Amino acid sequence: MDVPPNDPFFTDASLASNDPADRLSDQELLRLLARGDQLPLYTLYDRYAVGMRARAYFVTRNEQLSSDTVHYTFIRLLRLGKKMKSIDDLKKWLNAAARKEATLLMEEPPYPGETFEERAARRFR
Repeated sequence: MDVPPNDPFFTDASLASNDPADRLSDQELLRLLARGDQLPLYTLYDRYAVGMRARAYFVTRNEQLSSDTVHYTFIRLLRLGKKMKSIDDLKKWLNAAARKEATLLMEEPPYPGETFEERAARRFR
């Protein structure tokens, strides 16, 4: 994957943790999220955000936009509500969703004089 070398923005977040949620499967975490418990979101973010950000960066070549894409993808996941339980492979879904959002962001024509950051803010509302 093409990421900036030695960039703390892209460091691995999988440090040892004493959080019991770290031992739950993705499906168990999704069930908790679907019931309205948002604490598992932190575990999923720690688990997958680095890889998602790298994939988004591959498309956007912009750290801020790739970070915004990851955040928006997690918001999309939360908006699914009870439907999120039907996701079979969460890692695959998150990575594909982040890449799709980054691609759509880059393909969307900007308003005259609009920066990428302004376009992202408009798109991710």
